[in-house]
Order: sequence, then C-alpha cells, then structure tokens
Amino acid sequence: MLRRLISILCNVLFAATLVLSSYILINTLLIRQSLPPGACPIEDNRTLIIITIIFASAAFILSFFEKDKTVKSEDS
Repeated sequence: MLRRLISILCNVLFAATLVLSSYILINTLLIRQSLPPGACPIEDNRTLIIITIIFASAAFILSFFEKDKTVKSEDS
C-alpha cells in the first residue's frame, strides 16, 4: 500500500513539474517580447522556478522507492 501511494505521489509531482515548467517557459517567452534589451525576464518567476526544481527533485527521489516492475525475458 505504501509503495502504491509513493507511486501516485511521484506521478502527481512529475505532472505538476511538467505543468509548472510549461507555464514558466510560455510566460518567459511572452514577457521577453515586451521587455527592453538587457532586462532579465526570469527574476519575476524565480519562486516558481525554485518550486519546480523542488518538485522535480522530489519526483526523482521518490522514483527510487516505487515498486519494481519485473521484466520477463525470453530465453532464446
């Protein structure tokens, strides 16, 4: 039961990472068009970037504790 919960949590964190990183990328590209040259568009999204990195790291670490899937190999 615990491994299943870890697997679900890992998948949710990975999905949240994908959604947040997509939002950050699109937002950065749109803001970059309206900024003057030399301005940094990343400073406004710094908190979201840190949260996304934490989610990705947690999903990666939790993936080590997921249930191992046995692969059946056929002997030739």
